[in-house]
Amino acid sequence: MNDKQILEIKRLLKKSGKNFTIKILKSRQKEQQKFYNDLSFSKSETSLPEMEINDLIKENFFVYMSEKEGKITLTPKALLMLKYNITNPDNNTEMMFDEINNVFFNNIIKLSTKNLTSKEKAIIIGLIGIGALANQYSLNALELENERAEKWKTVIEHASRFIKGLGSEYNDGKLDNLWSNKIAGENEVRTEMRRLDSICTSTEGLYKKTGNNKYYIDMLRDNKIDENKISYLLRKIFDKKKPTYNDRKNLIATLGEIRKYDFHFFREESPFDLFEVRREIVRAIESFN
Repeated sequence: MNDKQILEIKRLLKKSGKNFTIKILKSRQKEQQKFYNDLSFSKSETSLPEMEINDLIKENFFVYMSEKEGKITLTPKALLMLKYNITNPDNNTEMMFDEINNVFFNNIIKLSTKNLTSKEKAIIIGLIGIGALANQYSLNALELENERAEKWKTVIEHASRFIKGLGSEYNDGKLDNLWSNKIAGENEVRTEMRRLDSICTSTEGLYKKTGNNKYYIDMLRDNKIDENKISYLLRKIFDKKKPTYNDRKNLIATLGEIRKYDFHFFREESPFDLFEVRREIVRAIESFN
């Protein structure tokens, strides 16, 4: 890194408000992913020309963090060199930093590139369908008992039929035993919802689980659909393949069926215009390719 690049990287780091410590390398994967996501920036946010950005990527100082918005983040190699003022490392030190990237960082980047399982897709479609799109308007797993539990099963059955209808390559068999797990003192629906933590990292945090067992899909910005986020989730649902007209039509129809059950899960009005948000979702699916 040259002096100009170091100054710009320090500016980006200061702007993020993040403080890098060695402990981050040993924290849980979800916490690490959040740290590097919070640290990330777009090309338009930096004064570095694209050629220099590409050079820094080749040298393992930068890496593309997000499939959602083309975000770039700093690697541990860059952060450690800044922290300890190492500007011209010798070959052995360079190799050590690259190895730290390999051992502690590269797997964090790969988390977001994992395909979703059919079960995870069904849960995401179900949450979108009922309108669980905000912290204040989320699915409360603790209330999934008796009738509510059966209604949630019905919601997921609609989503499962859609996924199976996409073709055999989308069906990994996980939908056939969706509710087979059960823990003593807890019904199978709540058990299954609590076992799906990997969706958080596979969707780069768009699938949200709060500390009080509430679940929602974070795809709003200023109470409107964020186009980047919904496009990202649609790519995940369709395994980055181009959906057919019928695929898109069937997804819209499935969400339409699921929305009929939303009143079973919410006691209050949504904090956003649910009718308009649903129209935006339909338009986004219709135009997705």
